[in-house]
Amino acid sequence: MKYGLQCWTIRDELQKDYEGALRKAAEMGFQGVELFGQIPGAAHIKSVLDEVGLKVVGRHTGLDDLKNRLPELIEECKALDTQYLTCAWSKATDEQSWQYIQTVLTEAAQGLEGTGITLQYHNHDHELLEDHKGEKVFDFLLKAQGVNPELDVAWLHAGGVGPVAYMQRYSGKIPLLHLKDVKRKPEGGWQTVELGNGEVPLQQILDAAPASGVEWLLVEQDNCEGSPWDSLEQSLNYLKSQNLI
Repeated sequence: MKYGLQCWTIRDELQKDYEGALRKAAEMGFQGVELFGQIPGAAHIKSVLDEVGLKVVGRHTGLDDLKNRLPELIEECKALDTQYLTCAWSKATDEQSWQYIQTVLTEAAQGLEGTGITLQYHNHDHELLEDHKGEKVFDFLLKAQGVNPELDVAWLHAGGVGPVAYMQRYSGKIPLLHLKDVKRKPEGGWQTVELGNGEVPLQQILDAAPASGVEWLLVEQDNCEGSPWDSLEQSLNYLKSQNLI
């Protein structure tokens, strides 16, 4: 398996110096990156990444952009030479029901047919904690034809399900796995922490990953107490301790 960085972890650094932050990720030893948000010139960024030896593993986007900007996203993914386009977040509201969200995902997957690009859906904990029509929202959304999961193991854990069980359930459909750790806050809720510093069963997950078809482990920490670079260094050291680097 290869290991990459979900760039949400370094979002502040990207705002300061987009190219410099990507070069720093390469210097740390990451083999790929998963991009998100506004990318300052896909073709140019691809050339920078080629120069430093980083592959664009995937591209996160929002539900509204999947609905309204799909042709532009397709061209961007082609320029970045990535085959995975992922809906990073959704939440049912009075205006957008879970059924509506599933329909948008279905239509986006249909729009990607023949492009070589696969649509994925990235979970948080609320899709596991909420039910829709008698099943967990996450499983309901994944009934959209042509949509595969991008599992985030920390949010699976926070959602009260076994990450390994979900990896086995969707085995063969999860080439990208978000590797993340969390711990409970004393006041309630969850704090993302460096790998090995939380309560996610990482060793079980890493043992199960190859048989589940995982190709990329994507390190992500939503919020870091100090420098994200320091946190990422600690997480990389954890992977080294597991002989994965």
